[in-house]
Amino acid sequence: MSFFINYDSEDILQQATASSLRYARGEPISALDGVLIAIKDEIDCKPYPTTGGTKWLHKHRPCTDDACCVKRLRLCGAILVGKTNMHELGAGTSGINPHYGATRNPYDPNKISGGSSSGSAAVVAAGLCPVALGVDGGGITYLYLIN
Repeated sequence: MSFFINYDSEDILQQATASSLRYARGEPISALDGVLIAIKDEIDCKPYPTTGGTKWLHKHRPCTDDACCVKRLRLCGAILVGKTNMHELGAGTSGINPHYGATRNPYDPNKISGGSSSGSAAVVAAGLCPVALGVDGGGITYLYLIN
């Protein structure tokens, strides 16, 4: 289905364990503590490389820190499950990526999910995560609102 470009099962398990321990100890937790959240691959989120849907971007611009929105999600205890597929460099609306595959529609695998944040949309639609971050750099959101 090509939903994710990158994920780390061990990292996800460590985050989930930490969330469970906070709850078990009765520590104050936020509404996002333990919530699975996927991150579009153009948003920096350690330990994952930020490829922007390419095979080269992370080599020229390595991910050295979390983006501000990711830092805040971590502070809230969210479980960051990986980087989602996207249209290469976000420069298109189909979600077809020549390097990581076309993100398929979870309701009909013969169709694509569409949009530059295709992987983020698909993981939420598939029920894998209740929340995923995407971005709107080219105005595609407004095209959907108009139609």
